[in-house]
Amino acid sequence: GRRIQKSVNGLITRYVYDQEDILQEYDGANVLQARFTHGPGIDEPLIMERGGTSLFYHTDGLGSTVALTNPTGAVVERYRYESFGNPTILGPGPDGLMDTPDDVTLACSAYGNPYLFTGREYDCESGLYYYRARYYDPKTGTFVQEDPIKFFGGVNFYTYALNNPVTLIDPLGLGPIKDNVKESLKKELGSHLPDGLIERAATAFEKEAERLGKADNLISNSLNPFRSKEKKQAIQEQIGQEILDSLRERAKENPELRELQDKLDEAVRKKELEKEKEVCPVR
Repeated sequence: GRRIQKSVNGLITRYVYDQEDILQEYDGANVLQARFTHGPGIDEPLIMERGGTSLFYHTDGLGSTVALTNPTGAVVERYRYESFGNPTILGPGPDGLMDTPDDVTLACSAYGNPYLFTGREYDCESGLYYYRARYYDPKTGTFVQEDPIKFFGGVNFYTYALNNPVTLIDPLGLGPIKDNVKESLKKELGSHLPDGLIERAATAFEKEAERLGKADNLISNSLNPFRSKEKKQAIQEQIGQEILDSLRERAKENPELRELQDKLDEAVRKKELEKEKEVCPVR
C-alpha cells in the first residue's frame, strides 16, 4: 500500500512515490519539503534533502536507521531501539555536539527524518510505524489493525514478524517474504552465490511480488491450514514462476536486473553441472 498523505492537527503532508519508495514530500500547499534517495533494496533510504541540507542515513543489519550525518560526516542525530522497535531519538544538548554527556532525548526527529526501525516510516505524533498494509505499535510489539489475510496468517491477527523482530522484518505488513526467499536461495544455490547477491535477488523478488500484487497470495497460501503440503508447494511454485517470469521480462529493459538475472542463471548452471557429476562421476 501507499500512504499518499497524512494530516496531524490540520498539518498536511503529501507524498510522491517511485513504486514503494517515497521520493518527495510536500506540505498542504504543495510546496516541496524534502527529497529522498533510496538504494536498490526495499526500505533502504540513503539521503534526505531537507531545508537546503543533505543528510545521510546509517543503518544496522535490520535496516534500522542508527544515525544521520551531515555533509561533513558529523553525526547530527542518533537512534536506539528496543527489540520490537520502540525508538529513542537522541540530539545534541546545549553544547551543540552529539555523543557528549548533555545529549538530549527528542520526541520527534529535529530534522524531520521519518525512517527509523527496519527503515519504515515512524509517526512520532502517534508513536506508530507505517508498514504499508497496516500500522505497527512498537510499544506493544503488535500491529494495530488485523492481518489482511486473516486466519491464513495464523490465529493471532496482530503478530509482528512471527514474534522474531531481532532477525525478521515485515516491510509490507503481511509477512517476511524476503527472508523466505533468502533461505531458499541459500539452500539451493548458496555454494555458488555470495550473500550480497542473494540479498539483492530476494529484494528484487519481494519488490516484484508487491508490484504485481502477489505478495499476499504468497503468504496466504504458505500459511493456509486447509491445504496439503503438496498443494501449497504447487501453488507457491506457480505464483513464484509468475513473479520470476515478470522479472525476466523486465530485465530486458533494466541493466541492473539483467546483470542479476545473468548471475542467477550462471549459479543455476553450476548447480546442474554438480548434479550431473554426482550422477556420472568422472573416473
